[in-house]
Amino acid sequence: MQQTIYLDNLIIVNATIDIYILIITGILSHVQLIKWRVLLGGIIAGLLSTMIFLPEINDALSIIIKALTMAGIVLITFPIHCKSNFFITYSYFVIINIIFAGSALLISSIFHSKLIYYNNSNFYFDISTPFILGISTLTYLLLKVTVKLTVKPANINDYYDVSIKVNNKSETFKALLDTGNSLKDYFTGSPVIIIDKEIAIKLFGNINDIPSDSFRLIPYSDVTGTGVLKSFKYDSLTIKSKKKNLIVNQCYAAINETGFSNINYEAILNPDLLNIAREVK
Repeated sequence: MQQTIYLDNLIIVNATIDIYILIITGILSHVQLIKWRVLLGGIIAGLLSTMIFLPEINDALSIIIKALTMAGIVLITFPIHCKSNFFITYSYFVIINIIFAGSALLISSIFHSKLIYYNNSNFYFDISTPFILGISTLTYLLLKVTVKLTVKPANINDYYDVSIKVNNKSETFKALLDTGNSLKDYFTGSPVIIIDKEIAIKLFGNINDIPSDSFRLIPYSDVTGTGVLKSFKYDSLTIKSKKKNLIVNQCYAAINETGFSNINYEAILNPDLLNIAREVK
């Protein structure tokens, strides 16, 4: 029996589903969610679902094309700042899509449903948009509650031994984990560590000698007003705790040129750095 596919329903339903999948991906991978980018990613995914109209291609080529388009959607949707961050986010996006696709095919097989059509790694759901929107919303809310109940937040106001490496030079210092530091790089959305100027001087000799290809001004605002902080891209940032060692690659460190009032630490960690870091032995 020939399947009738309505173009508007195909794009709207797939875009809706992908928007929710992207939101879930962002929550699980602890990546900043920017509304317009999530919406754009969902719309592009919805448009790409029109590949279902193409003649059936072999499974291997179909999987390769799907993997590449998913990588593109991740890069468009999320502020990716380093390779490890991309790998984590992309992995979650792929896994969630596999779970969704497997569930849809299983339901279709068990109930011999004619409401689901599959071709070239894309689905067509002969279901009303309000229905799929309701199911997707319910799934999203349940997952969000589950994540909130099961994911343990970072310990705030803890001290960590931190090592920063730039151009084969490294410095180790004590850093405070503080929710007061929510500073992010404006362009990538990546969390920023704030370090004392003396650390930067040890790394570069002079703050003004930071190479132009790694230098950036990062806007900030606090109770005293607004301004910009000189910053640089580091090669790696190793965060050591009692239980594990974490590493973040190629994000930015902002320089506090006035120094910290507390002598117990020389830097302030953004808690989101712990969320994007990967564990190392």
